[in-house]
Amino acid sequence: MDLIEHILTQSYPRQNGFPSTKQVAYPVSIYTSAFSLTDSKSCGASQTSIRPKCNACNKIVLNIDTAQPVKALRFDEYATQFDGTSAAIKGNRCDYLLYDDFQNPSRLVLCELTCSEAQYVEPNEGNYSEGKRARAYKQIKDSIENLLNIFILDVRILTTTSKIGLFGWREEKDVSDADKAIKSMLDFAVTPSEQEPILYTDDFILGHNFIFVQIKYPCHFDWNKQYR
Repeated sequence: MDLIEHILTQSYPRQNGFPSTKQVAYPVSIYTSAFSLTDSKSCGASQTSIRPKCNACNKIVLNIDTAQPVKALRFDEYATQFDGTSAAIKGNRCDYLLYDDFQNPSRLVLCELTCSEAQYVEPNEGNYSEGKRARAYKQIKDSIENLLNIFILDVRILTTTSKIGLFGWREEKDVSDADKAIKSMLDFAVTPSEQEPILYTDDFILGHNFIFVQIKYPCHFDWNKQYR
């Protein structure tokens, strides 16, 4: 058991009055080579509603390349188990907490995923008027602040060499002839989100030496790369 797992499954729940008789789930996967992540909320909803354009999709939202062990904690799932208790984690939550055990260098990534039409990533007239990127930023920032409020874990995070807030986005596309015709007309009005597979934006400052990075599928996130 690594330090982060020990803090999140032992120290944090006990210090916040979570019943010692209840086992704390730690939904983590360990990867030693290239792997992919999916947006279970979007893909699950798509499967339930039987959306034709999702039938042939491989459900991958983010590809990650690594040559060293990386742990992927399903953070939203972990946090949900405390809802309604004294250990409840307030605010927005991102999908994943990714980290390695290497002390120098080391990397920690808080990741939010979405599969969305391009128009909804930017500010729009839809359900999330601020845009999916801005919403992801809020979920990641709140998650950072919550984790930094946990004793000892704050030191582990702040001393990590590389810290990233990662927005993984896959463009949801229709395949009908009508959709193709619409897309051809919109090709003259593409946004930076659509043009740049890796996007850094100074509009989103996470603080605590975290940088905000957007990776658009099928571009890969390189665990060992030095991002800006």
